[in-house]
Amino acid sequence: MKGYITDDRGQVGIGTLIVFIALVLVAAIAAGVLINTAGFLQTQAEQTGTESTDQVSNNIEIVGATGNVSTDGSVINNANLTIQRASGSGDVNISEVTVEYIGEGDTAILGAASNANADDLNEKFAIRPLVAEDSDDNVLTDSSDRYRLIFDFTGETNLASSDNADGITAPGPGESALLRFTTQDGATREARINIPDNLSGGETVDILR
Repeated sequence: MKGYITDDRGQVGIGTLIVFIALVLVAAIAAGVLINTAGFLQTQAEQTGTESTDQVSNNIEIVGATGNVSTDGSVINNANLTIQRASGSGDVNISEVTVEYIGEGDTAILGAASNANADDLNEKFAIRPLVAEDSDDNVLTDSSDRYRLIFDFTGETNLASSDNADGITAPGPGESALLRFTTQDGATREARINIPDNLSGGETVDILR
C-alpha cells in the first residue's frame, strides 16, 4: 500500500503571502490617511497663521481727536477722530469697523453709518475722507490716507439722523470715555478721549490726551 507524503510547505507559503499582502494594504491605507491628515493640518495651520497675522497687522492708528463744544459750553456736541492705516498694516475697510464706547454713564456698540449690516445697531458714527486715493470706498489703502470718524452725540452736526450717536450722553467738562475699535480682521485699537475741565461755547478743543 502506497503512502501519501503530506507537504504543508506550500500551504504555509500561501498563508504567509496572504498575510504579507494584507500588511502591505494596511500600511498603504495608513500612509494615505497620514498624508491626507498632514495636508489638512498644514492647510489649517497656514490659514490660522494668516488670520493671526491679519489680527495683529491690519489695524488703524488714531492720529488726532477734537471735540466741538456746544454753544452754551456744557457738553461736547461731537467728537472727531482722525485715523490712518497702522504701520505695516494691509488695507482696512473702515465701514467694517465697530467701536465700543465706554463712557462715565454710557456703554454702546457703534457701527459705521455707511455699513448696511450695522442697521441693527442703534448708535452710528459717520466717515469723512480727508486724504484718500478713492474717497468713495472708505478703505485705508495707503499710509498717506486720512479719514475722520465723527461721533455726533447731540445731532447738531447736520448729519442724517441715522448717522448719529445721540443715544449716548454727550460728555461734559472733565469727563472721559474709552473707545475700542475693532477691524474686520479682529485687530483692536483703543483711544481715550478726555474733555477739558473748562469749555467755551462754540470752540473746538483737543480731546486726545
